[in-house]
Amino acid sequence: MVLALVGFSACTPKPPDKPEEEGPQPSISGEARENQTLTMSLGAWSPTEGASVAQVWLRCPPSSSTCTEIPGAVQTTYRVSADDIDAKLAVRVDVSRNAKPRAFQSEPTAVVLPAAPAVSGLPSITGEAREDVSLSGAAGTWTSSRPVTSTLQWSRCDASGSGCTDIPGASGPHYLLVAEDVGHRVRLRVSASNPGGTATAESAPTDVVAAVVAPSNATLPTVEGSAALTSVLTARPGTWHPEPRAHAYQWLRCDASGSACVPIEGATSPTYAVAHADFDHALAVTVTASNKAGSSSATSAATPAVTFPASCAEQKATVGPLVPSVAETVRGAKAWNDMAWAATADGQSATVTLSPGEHSDALVLKGFGLALPSQARVKGLEVLVTRSSAAGARIEDVSIGFSSPGYDALLKPVSGAPWPAESRTVVFGGPTDLWASPGYFGLDRWRTIATALNSPDFAVSLHVRHRGGAGDDLARIDGVQVRVYYTTASMVGPASPTTVVDDASRGTVAWLNPQEAASPAAPAATVTLQNDASHYLKATNFGLALPAGKTPSGVLLQFVRSSGAPAFFVVDDDIRLVKSGAAVGQNQANFSSTYTATLTKAQYGNATDLWGVTLSAAEIASPNFGVAISARNIAGMPLLTSVDGITLSVLYDPVDVTATGTASSVSQQTRSIAWFEPSNALSVDGSSAISGGLTSDRVSDELVLRSFGFSLPPAALISGIQIDVVRSTQSASYTIEERRVQLVAGGTRRGLNLADDSSPWENATSTVQYGGPSERWGTFWEVADVNDPGFGVTLSTSYVSNGGNDSARVDGVTATVTYCLPQ
Repeated sequence: MVLALVGFSACTPKPPDKPEEEGPQPSISGEARENQTLTMSLGAWSPTEGASVAQVWLRCPPSSSTCTEIPGAVQTTYRVSADDIDAKLAVRVDVSRNAKPRAFQSEPTAVVLPAAPAVSGLPSITGEAREDVSLSGAAGTWTSSRPVTSTLQWSRCDASGSGCTDIPGASGPHYLLVAEDVGHRVRLRVSASNPGGTATAESAPTDVVAAVVAPSNATLPTVEGSAALTSVLTARPGTWHPEPRAHAYQWLRCDASGSACVPIEGATSPTYAVAHADFDHALAVTVTASNKAGSSSATSAATPAVTFPASCAEQKATVGPLVPSVAETVRGAKAWNDMAWAATADGQSATVTLSPGEHSDALVLKGFGLALPSQARVKGLEVLVTRSSAAGARIEDVSIGFSSPGYDALLKPVSGAPWPAESRTVVFGGPTDLWASPGYFGLDRWRTIATALNSPDFAVSLHVRHRGGAGDDLARIDGVQVRVYYTTASMVGPASPTTVVDDASRGTVAWLNPQEAASPAAPAATVTLQNDASHYLKATNFGLALPAGKTPSGVLLQFVRSSGAPAFFVVDDDIRLVKSGAAVGQNQANFSSTYTATLTKAQYGNATDLWGVTLSAAEIASPNFGVAISARNIAGMPLLTSVDGITLSVLYDPVDVTATGTASSVSQQTRSIAWFEPSNALSVDGSSAISGGLTSDRVSDELVLRSFGFSLPPAALISGIQIDVVRSTQSASYTIEERRVQLVAGGTRRGLNLADDSSPWENATSTVQYGGPSERWGTFWEVADVNDPGFGVTLSTSYVSNGGNDSARVDGVTATVTYCLPQ
């Protein structure tokens, strides 16, 4: 039976899909380098009918497969640009057939290199073609997308500029023509490189090199700048033929007219800062030009005489009158000449001529510049004296010693051996010599307190004499040094205590307000003593902590103290460390040092002093570690005693150190009659310093008044100094006249002596003026000199009658300084 389906047609099976046809295999030919052209190829493939084909060039990172299209790069060729350097290039072919797009990408090129440099301006040479002249080479200009590295090579050619050969070692921007170059020409070859390659270019040849001749001046040197204080002048060398190999400069100081010029020591630079010593002098410069054939010199025209800056005319200021704070006199029998030369061993000596039996003045050297740390333990002291005598048989030492304000002097026993004729350096003391026996009263203060040695007034004094025999002899001192041997250490602290209490385990009188001693701020811990001793003032819990692994080597205590007047009755009673709350170890009381009416810092211990106890880092850190202080009044009157600002420091890792200092100032007072109570001259109050008993041919010591407390601005220019002296005599005989009124700085007299021997001193008190707002005392003054405590005035008088005697009196001295600030 046959069934028929109504409404349906017979089914026709779907034909199978055509296989995907193969695509192009794009590739790139050409060099991957800037400015080169690359060409793409599709390989053997060609598009079928109905297919569309498009290509685009791609830029790819050198280490990544992620490429980006290069805008507009859709041709079958591509010119490599600077943007492609350090990247790779590829091409992608997009094929679309029957709305089915397919992409085919080439393998990337090698990393694109830049184009090698191309010369755009030839190398060049400047300089005269003459032996011993330095030529300068310029590398020319180059075109390159990347930085260019240039190497230069100088070559020697024949007289025509051909047949060039490289000059060994001549590969820099400059070349000094030598004898071998004479009769030849010279070229410069430059090789310019970048990552893309190297290119070379050569300069034109020089003229034929001529033989060297010494330079001769064509136009004189000149001086540029204002001839005024604070100005800087600049020397221009002028012109020379041939061009010299070197210029040397020497500045000259001339008289005001520009004549009588002399070289200024050390002024050998092209620039010169006008100095105070140049005031009222003209300046010039000599330039010496040289090469291997010789040298010649030429001198500029002189400047006008040096003046103050124009701005000083209306910018003057005055400081003073101020009073001094230090008065000094030094006795001596015979004066030293050129005493400043005793400071350094330089072949120039301080000298004094002595007759048989005569003594010299004491030569006092200060300003050794020592800077020992506060914790230093001094172990030994040396003085090194370079000395000689003319005869070599008649001069001997009398004494040599140390001194410092507030400390007992230390004197060294000396031998009677005569000074030799040849210069020798003699050493007094040694690495373990403290210049005194162990029982010496003041010795321990010198061992433990660096303040004395650090003081600018720490002094070495030398005293000599003629040991007898016929004839005079000349003593010479050519240099003095101080050498200090000490131990220092690393330090933790200073630290203040947290707890300060009264401890009745010592003494009989309790401290009031003990906790006030924990900080330096007022008020202080106090106790009133009357022929008795205080309790301990016990300070603990300093919060000290040593670095890990460190062991204490010493303990340093410092505090501020005072007592009521009169002074010298309150002294240390007992000072010890505190461990576990109890006072232990050695008593560090310094019985040679008294409490004074003014607040004074006291110090105990040093880098290697553990106060007779053993200490560990843990004990140092304990809140029960500290110090106990007791004071005693040895008088029967009640005196209020205070202690404030207690601090402790702990030392570790001690090291031995040697410090050497050379004196910066040398002084002496050369008169034989002393001033009585020189400090009375510090203020006008009716009490005078007196040099009494002056008789015929006798002079006073020099009364030195210094430390006026000036604090001028660093830029100030000092135009005048005025000294006012309030003076009188004991009698009305007009027999006292002044021998010296002269300024001093750094222990040395400076400038003119303004003493007026035509005007004798009067019995009535009068104020006499020396100097003034425009008086520089014959020299120029640096601000540092006037601000220094050593700045002052020295006064001396003499008796001018053949009979009788009289006394000179000085009741006060003031100083006034006039200055300007240049704008």
